[in-house]
Amino acid sequence: MSKIKSITVTNEVQNKPFSGIEFHVQHKKYDRTGHEINHANKEIDFERQKFNQTIVNEKIHLLNGKEFVEYEKKLLTNFFSGKKDENKITGFKPIEQRLIDETINYNLKRTKAGHREEVKHSVTDYVNGRKGIFQKRGIMTLGNQDDWLSTFSNYEKAFKNKDPEAVNEYFNRFNQIFKDYTEAFNQTFGENMKITKAVTNLDEATPHLHYELTMMSRKNGKTSFSLNENVKQARERITGKPAPKDSRANLKWFREKTDNMMIDAVNRTIYAVNRNNTVAYQLKRTGEHTAKNQKIYKDIKEQKKDIEEQQKIANCEIIRDYRPGCVIMYGKKDEQGNEITSEPIKTETGFNAFMKQSLDWLIKVKEQSKKKFREELAKLKKELEKEREAIKQEKQEATKLKNELSIYGGFELGDTIEQKYEYNENLGWYRKIGSGRLSEMPISLDKTKLKPNDFIKYEKRTKTVKGKIIGYSNYDENDNLNNFIIVQNDKGRKEKVVLEQGGSPKLVKKGSDEEREEAISNEIKENKPLSKFPSEAIEQAQARKYEIKRSGHGMSR
Repeated sequence: MSKIKSITVTNEVQNKPFSGIEFHVQHKKYDRTGHEINHANKEIDFERQKFNQTIVNEKIHLLNGKEFVEYEKKLLTNFFSGKKDENKITGFKPIEQRLIDETINYNLKRTKAGHREEVKHSVTDYVNGRKGIFQKRGIMTLGNQDDWLSTFSNYEKAFKNKDPEAVNEYFNRFNQIFKDYTEAFNQTFGENMKITKAVTNLDEATPHLHYELTMMSRKNGKTSFSLNENVKQARERITGKPAPKDSRANLKWFREKTDNMMIDAVNRTIYAVNRNNTVAYQLKRTGEHTAKNQKIYKDIKEQKKDIEEQQKIANCEIIRDYRPGCVIMYGKKDEQGNEITSEPIKTETGFNAFMKQSLDWLIKVKEQSKKKFREELAKLKKELEKEREAIKQEKQEATKLKNELSIYGGFELGDTIEQKYEYNENLGWYRKIGSGRLSEMPISLDKTKLKPNDFIKYEKRTKTVKGKIIGYSNYDENDNLNNFIIVQNDKGRKEKVVLEQGGSPKLVKKGSDEEREEAISNEIKENKPLSKFPSEAIEQAQARKYEIKRSGHGMSR
């Protein structure tokens, strides 16, 4: 009857590339320059380094840029030459061919979508651009330090006796155990996950295996880089039953499976070495890994709790900023029938009440508060725009009214203005002398009396008046009633400008305070006729019953 002994096994898979620990796995004592390497593990025995073995070294080749371009060229050449059966280049492993096809399909989709800049130029770029790690690293540890020194006591005896054959047999036994384990693992899980690199480390406190785990499963037409997904598919394939949705349950199943696989490898190897061996090994759970995992879980839970607390504070502060008067409606009524609510969040008591709510609820209220704030802000902006438009119209009306009421329009005393306009210049009275001809000289009213057919001759002129406003007049020099601005130019000459004639006057220069005060004190106000027209002409025209027309520049019949 065999004696039962227990031993611990630990299997850990990390979402990190295996290449990151290759230098650590080799355990070189000196670097390329001859300097001693400072390894983190001080228990490395470099005399035992010779027993470390590479037991698996399968290369998964990912096409680089140049190789990928050559592959695409061959593919196109075969296609256009009519070799339909050779539309794929042979010589690749299934996983390599699959990744090549995925890269090409990805590039086609990105090109069709108009994102040519996202095209991958090699399979390596495609794999590195995916979420997750395609080839993860793992470590399988057999036993602990006590197991190493007691259960496998042949190690001590062999070294004490200096028996080289015993030493070699002892370490080769461990290499064979790990080799047996990797073969069993790939045979069981190879369709979903495969150990493609494996190196034994027998020069530390406990024997262990560093390995590279390549993901092989497919999901949604692509290679899945997720360990959880690969474990789930492996479990369904091996058990023939649907795997639980809980990834922790699947990982626990995976660990039990691989740990017992290692124990089986130990028993097979020891039996192969010594068929008379009466010791059988079984898996032992010391609780140290569980305690460690529980501590990690507790730490993570505490960190998550702290993060959630900070998130709740941040959301409450945002709600308070957007809606200071926001309260919690508890859905209950008091004795008077009033709705029971918390205090507003702007108060300390109200803020604490909000902090007691769930994070999901706070996020929802925050989004509602932001939405309501934006709506109120948009409404306020719209009302403000209406107010601005109303004020603008009022200002325009006020300015218009002011201009209408102001003697000087939109100008003030002391301002320098310029007005350009056309006018009819009075050339005097002329007499027809026959055949529609006119006398060459105007009639001298002092010597000659006007006849019924005599008329005033006008000629169009263009005039520019520029000067400083010094007053106003209601009459021009011909007694025509109108609003005139009196301006004085640089030479002291005074002229009159009609506001409505020739368009609005142009402001040349705004008068200074001194100029305005001087103009106000000397303002000219002419409210009486300034007629210079001969009274005799008016009397004669009236006697002959001719109409006197006020034209602004004289009289016409």
